Amino acid sequence: MEIFEQDLNNIKDYSNSSRSSLSKCLGVSLSVVDQFSQKKGPGAFNLNRFWEHSAGCGIASRMLAKIFGYRSGAEAFVADLLHDIGKLVIFQYFPREFDEILLLVNEEGMSFLEAERTVLDVTHPEIGWWFAETWNLPTELIDGIAHHHQPAAAENHPEIAMMVHLSGILCKMFQMGFGGDELIPGVAEDAVTILAKTHPMFHRTGDLNLDSYESRFKEEEEDSETFLSLIKAA
Repeated sequence: MEIFEQDLNNIKDYSNSSRSSLSKCLGVSLSVVDQFSQKKGPGAFNLNRFWEHSAGCGIASRMLAKIFGYRSGAEAFVADLLHDIGKLVIFQYFPREFDEILLLVNEEGMSFLEAERTVLDVTHPEIGWWFAETWNLPTELIDGIAHHHQPAAAENHPEIAMMVHLSGILCKMFQMGFGGDELIPGVAEDAVTILAKTHPMFHRTGDLNLDSYESRFKEEEEDSETFLSLIKAA
């Protein structure tokens, strides 16, 4: 585990640097991309498509922040870029278990989350939560990473977790990269509950028409082409 500790410390050193909160978050994000993009794990998993999915989710979160009138678009973007970091930990340091997870996804039709619970009895949000706290990331990012499947469980920034949750669904709908499975989950009821507190027109999942955001997402994607190119080249 010496390499694991070195990777952890490299990222933690950056997160402890004397920078502004946002620039530090962006720096940590790029450090994570750099640390994990060069790693090798199970051959069936394409890291470039994984980062394309993560970056796409970040773009979608920033878009949703604008649409819903939240001022936390930058934080949501970074939280979404890192939201699946727990998967990378499994990919790199537990390759046999990662293969077993992919086997359940591909042959049994499980979601990646269900397969993780079956194989490891722990999930990528839980692993990501531990890493985010170890790296001393801001609570906005911790909530987005730890609670993107259950936004209401976020104690400090449920709106961030809600946007990360919705953006993951959008990227699967619009086939942006690959996060581990092709299943498109339904919108969590608690995500709409969070949204309804600031937007009373949303009372139930049927009120949220995610398909209507496709053209807006494509515009945001074009505006972020430079950043996407950097991610793809990592």
